[in-house]
Amino acid sequence: MAFLKTTLFFFLFFIVVLTEQCPKPQGSSFQINVHSTGNQDHPSVSAFNDYEFVCTWTSEKSSSSDDISGQELRWPHGGYVATIGEEFLVNNHTNDVQNKARLATHFDHDMFVIIFHSEDPSYEGIYGQVYTYTEDSTPIKRGKEFQADSGMNVDPKKDTLTLLDSKTFVAVWQAKPSDSSNANIYSQIFNITTTTPTKIGEEMLINDENDQATHGDPSIANLVNDMFIVAYELQDGEENQKIFGQAIDGSTLSDPQKIGAQFEISSKDNENKNLKPEVIHIGSEYQFLVSWISQNENEDQMVMAQLYEFDGASQPTKLSEAFQVSTDAVTSVKKISVAELDSDQIFFVYQSITDGWSDIQGSIFSIRSDGESVRFGQEFYVNTDTSQQKEHPMVSYLGSSRIIAVWNTINEETDSQSTSDIEAQSYIIQNNNKPQIKNSLSEQTCSSSTELNYQFASDTFEDPDGDQLRYTAFLDDDSSLPDWITFDRNERLFTGTPPNESTQLKITVMATDVCGESVTNSFNINLEVSPSYRVAFSSLLFLALYLLFLF
Repeated sequence: MAFLKTTLFFFLFFIVVLTEQCPKPQGSSFQINVHSTGNQDHPSVSAFNDYEFVCTWTSEKSSSSDDISGQELRWPHGGYVATIGEEFLVNNHTNDVQNKARLATHFDHDMFVIIFHSEDPSYEGIYGQVYTYTEDSTPIKRGKEFQADSGMNVDPKKDTLTLLDSKTFVAVWQAKPSDSSNANIYSQIFNITTTTPTKIGEEMLINDENDQATHGDPSIANLVNDMFIVAYELQDGEENQKIFGQAIDGSTLSDPQKIGAQFEISSKDNENKNLKPEVIHIGSEYQFLVSWISQNENEDQMVMAQLYEFDGASQPTKLSEAFQVSTDAVTSVKKISVAELDSDQIFFVYQSITDGWSDIQGSIFSIRSDGESVRFGQEFYVNTDTSQQKEHPMVSYLGSSRIIAVWNTINEETDSQSTSDIEAQSYIIQNNNKPQIKNSLSEQTCSSSTELNYQFASDTFEDPDGDQLRYTAFLDDDSSLPDWITFDRNERLFTGTPPNESTQLKITVMATDVCGESVTNSFNINLEVSPSYRVAFSSLLFLALYLLFLF
């Protein structure tokens, strides 16, 4: 019996080791927007329950007018995502530009709130709209469009929000006082039990009113008992950008109070520029996680994160050191979105730019009981389609191992103008097996008179799970391909005009699956001196000898 138990243990151990779990795409990505003229961008997404969610985005209607559009969707268990009802217009005021909406849903409840920024000079401000969720038709507006900010400050923007419960929510945004060039972070609590939301108490200044700095890009997370955290940028010089936070006790809704002073989050990276924070509540108590983009002196950008604990009475404390989320392979990051999965796992998605090409990448980290964060699996590409560039990712966890990610895809230019659409991809967290080599790559020989043109077969690599593979190529010392070689990763094609020299290059091709697991295969390129150069050299040598003989 002991032998059987030991055998079973090692069998299960090897299954766990060889089959790590990761989010796997369910079918292909799909377009959400129906209106497709102009740019559809800056999406936001949030779940009602474990199978329904809503997406909003900025929709370009003309060269001088943008609106906020939305769509409710359903992802039945065992099925694929489908729209519910019609695409709907959020904003009532349609002059000028309304943009960058953020939304919050109440899980297992029948309502959601959308706020957005209006740039119309006669209507400038942060506005919102409450909706009632309907199971099989387009969501219904509840009450009228309302203004979230007081209108006393100028240039309000970068708005976001969080629901405290089914009755109240908090909106935050940045704006400049009329007598200052420095932007501040403001908040306002709302009661949503009335037909149109009503303000509770006064607009609140979040950052320290005495610091002579500009503040921006706020993010907010609700903890428990009406406690919430706001994270934001603080810039007190051209190069000095940091991430700060402020804990708020909102239990007395009409008079929320700051808990302690604002605290610095990015202290480990004081020499870097720190940008665009995102804060989320994790676990069931007072823990939260802040992530941000950190840019070093070489302008390389990485995703950093810091875990905090908060007792509700004093300033939050760090549970561990800040950790790097993105790998060193990612050197440019433009946007982060974060969601908590089951079992204290955090799903990060971020827009990464490599050689001018924009994709969406992801990483999962497990948060241990001691507060340490451990990478779970490999960094991976979130978008499976690689033929078009992707921007502005957002992610939401529906529960039951189901994730939805949205972004805007940049289409090819038509009539010298580019357009973009809102796309989404559904994922289920599943076991994963790494790709394998099925066939060898062929050795190539070429010269300046015979160009390189090599396409390796589609069955060179195979994935046991049937995942789509992504290909990259580099020299065997991990350095980049020489400038004369072009590799088309979608067509698996190497092309180029070689230099006129005799040498050998060893090329490595890496095949990577949707979970970031990879395998490599190599081949040689033999470069030869062109025959025409040999003839020319021989002729010149003969002429030189002839002239030497004559004189």
